[in-house]
Amino acid sequence: MTDTSRETFTDTLVVASIESDEAAPLLAELEYEYATCYEDYGGFDKDEDAPEEIDLFPPLVFSEPLGSLLLVRRDGRTIAGGAFMYLDEETAEIKRVWTSTSHRRQGLSRRVMGAL
Repeated sequence: MTDTSRETFTDTLVVASIESDEAAPLLAELEYEYATCYEDYGGFDKDEDAPEEIDLFPPLVFSEPLGSLLLVRRDGRTIAGGAFMYLDEETAEIKRVWTSTSHRRQGLSRRVMGAL
């Protein structure tokens, strides 16, 4: 009897631009998650014209030498990713960690965090 409950996948970890087509699924799902998770949150006063969280940081901060964006690609599709930006010479902040809703519970975020 063959156990098919544990599929194995060949994933590729790539450095990409946050403005690339490969990063588009990450940004789209993050924007949706931020909007739905925090839509009723009233903990901070926010001006009506204040930018959304996804728009707070320019793409430049997720590019070398200021930071980096890593994506996990499977079968030509982006399924997970994350980024960091340097705050100073010794400190970086992890940002934009994401796993596609259809690929969760596979340890992908752990892999992204380890690579970052």
